[in-house]
Amino acid sequence: MDDREANVKARIGFVGGGQLALMTAQEAERMRRDSGGDLDITINILDPEKNCPAHALASEHVVAGFSDPNGLQKLASVSDIISYEIELGDAGAIALLRDRGVVVRPSPETLGRIQDKFVQKRFLASRGIPVPRCVAVAAIVELGLPSMLKARRGGYDGRGNYLLRVKDDVEKGYARLGGKELVLEEFIPWTEEVSVIAARDERGKVSAFPVGENIHEEGILRLTAIPARTTPEVAASAERVAGQVLEAFGDIGVFGVEMFVRDGEVLVNEVAPRVHNTGHGTLERDAFPTSQFEQHMRAVTGMPFGETTQRLPVVMHNILGEDNGYQGRYRYEGLAQAEALGARMHLYGKAEVRPRRKMGHLSLVGERLNAKGEVDRLVERAERARSMVRIVGVE
Repeated sequence: MDDREANVKARIGFVGGGQLALMTAQEAERMRRDSGGDLDITINILDPEKNCPAHALASEHVVAGFSDPNGLQKLASVSDIISYEIELGDAGAIALLRDRGVVVRPSPETLGRIQDKFVQKRFLASRGIPVPRCVAVAAIVELGLPSMLKARRGGYDGRGNYLLRVKDDVEKGYARLGGKELVLEEFIPWTEEVSVIAARDERGKVSAFPVGENIHEEGILRLTAIPARTTPEVAASAERVAGQVLEAFGDIGVFGVEMFVRDGEVLVNEVAPRVHNTGHGTLERDAFPTSQFEQHMRAVTGMPFGETTQRLPVVMHNILGEDNGYQGRYRYEGLAQAEALGARMHLYGKAEVRPRRKMGHLSLVGERLNAKGEVDRLVERAERARSMVRIVGVE
């Protein structure tokens, strides 16, 4: 065992207590069991929802808004390290904590750059990283149509985006996103969407998981297959670009780098300074010896990286709230039928369902890593398994 891995005891405070913090806490518990207590990492959270997913496993839950200065200070007082599972924290307030000696990983400067999509793209472009062109919204003619109108801050899972196909869409886009700072991005006629989950440690070492292939529906991730069904050239390019992104930020922790592929060219779409939905398949221990959640904890606490060599293919499929307008208490149907197909269920325990809300995910693991058609078969089984699961409202 590396000396950096002996008798590690750390309290990580997450801004956010959603499913990402939940799965990190679950992995922390597993690491504690597997190490016989030598790796003792506890998870604290800051989240305004009293019954958020990570509440039950958090050592301390500070109930306050993500940007509440007092809440952030309280989280810092019970934590050795501050990190994020959502990008809604106040980077300025977190910087003040860092300036007072609180360890923050990734840094508040990185958080601030990533929170603003325009600043993020300009920063990456200034480091020579390929990104779609983006300009101020007044320059629609410069980019032409179609283009993508985006809120610079706060948008995720398709929220805050509006595709401008024709001139008449401009007014509609402004009406939909009105009152927010906006950025206009070149529309990329992509042929593939891929991502890389990668970590960087305090020594500058980068460790990446294999390239994942993503399928979105109305801006929300539907499915991720690892390894991606792409060419070796695209995979190598995606890995190289992801490494450039981590070096550009020069920070510590796990990052999710989402990319478009256009005629073999890889362009960065968005970067997340945290564990990411596209990396959930790494939780399956027979597919990966280390999950993205464990890797993040290893990075921010100074432990050596875990092994990321893939053993078996894996497909992850999100489970979203039904798009029927219902919001409230719920129950699941069809879980046993999905499990009979080999699906492994990961349910987040959210108090209420809402339309298209991420309520959980299922994963399927294949039998052979490089078998021809294996990922195709896994994708088909994942789609079948997901079709069996229903979320039903409870009156």
